[in-house]
Amino acid sequence: MARSAFGGILTFAFVSIPIKAYPVVSVAAEMLRTLHRVCLTPVSQAFRCKTCQVEVPTEEQVKGVERPNGWVTMEDQELQLMMPEAEEGRPIEVQQVIALDELNPLLVERSYYLVPEKNGIRPYALLSQVFRTTRVGAVVTFISHRRPHLGIVRPHAGAGLLLQTLYYAESVRTLATYEIELEDVQPTAQDMKLAKLLVQQQLKPFKHVAYANEFREALRAFISDKEAGGAQQVLVARPPAMAQILDLTEALKRSIAQAKGRKAAPKQVVQPTTRKTKATR
Repeated sequence: MARSAFGGILTFAFVSIPIKAYPVVSVAAEMLRTLHRVCLTPVSQAFRCKTCQVEVPTEEQVKGVERPNGWVTMEDQELQLMMPEAEEGRPIEVQQVIALDELNPLLVERSYYLVPEKNGIRPYALLSQVFRTTRVGAVVTFISHRRPHLGIVRPHAGAGLLLQTLYYAESVRTLATYEIELEDVQPTAQDMKLAKLLVQQQLKPFKHVAYANEFREALRAFISDKEAGGAQQVLVARPPAMAQILDLTEALKRSIAQAKGRKAAPKQVVQPTTRKTKATR
């Protein structure tokens, strides 16, 4: 079973639920490391000073923020005073309840499955069911790794609860930052009709498993093949497709025609072809 990222007590008024949080996203087992080619030992990061041209040991390092008048430095003791104390069983406190439709998906940073301890299953199940039937979530604040976090506890699509950490408002840029001017752009009635038709043709249920990580699959196959000492596949890079700039109306018409042709064409099973080279001894 995966290790929990952190644990705590979810507090909702007088209701307390001991929980553990497990990351939704798993780390790839085939993580590429940088090795010393001579002895195949993972190399470590060296902290070098560009001015002194020397490697800087830990005792000579200090944190700092660059400001217009120079660097403002902070000693470890000063940073410790700003950090909350690490406490076992620290609370994940509900600040308010919101409708899930209010949550901007751009605010979501990371997602965790919340798993209750044995003595918290009953209130956990109750909260999960209430949140699901009323389509609401709870805005929470909590401490993890001695840093304050903002999050939302929401019902999972199947059963149970998710905790999603949220970016603070000051960290999120708005689209207005990039000065996109759309007020004076009015699509024609024909373009709107064609665009809607194209959208309806492309509309279908989302199947997450249908989209594979091609690089990870190729990497796994290459590693297995190399471990077995067999032939190594030659991975040929595909040249990037150059988009042809068309008139908008003409582009929409061509897209609709292409979608119709794709639906009408019978499905064919194409056998993959791979080029192989002899394994070197």
